[in-house]
Amino acid sequence: MGFPYASYTAAVTGVTTAAYAANQIIGALNSFSNVPQGGFLQGVQINLNSTNASQIDLCTFTSSMPNTTFTNASSIAVSSADFANQGPVVSVTAWNYMGTNASNGLAAGLGVQYPNQLNSTLFWCLVARGAVTVNSSQGVSVTATFAS
Repeated sequence: MGFPYASYTAAVTGVTTAAYAANQIIGALNSFSNVPQGGFLQGVQINLNSTNASQIDLCTFTSSMPNTTFTNASSIAVSSADFANQGPVVSVTAWNYMGTNASNGLAAGLGVQYPNQLNSTLFWCLVARGAVTVNSSQGVSVTATFAS
């Protein structure tokens, strides 16, 4: 008998075909609902409609970050009033070429625990850490796998 796992997949909203520079938000603030409370984040997979080798960070938050603005293609700037709501940042550095218009990035074996008071919604955004150009506003998604 192993751990119960739950995977959540969401399309990234607000993505444009603009070139993203380092430290810019890809899309908007997104969320996964019904995340296990006190669970462990085991892995993150990013599917990107682009050929990519640059690091992309999945920045997590335990609230909707009401004092911070998340604007597509803008530099991330977390408000000091929201610092207590920041969760771990998962750096996705391992990218696989999936054809001329696709890349798949994976960070696995993470074992990142989230607090028991997590309100079952995990908020997140993607941040480019190098130049990234997305070929289409469709087909950018994130899958997170939790063990509880």
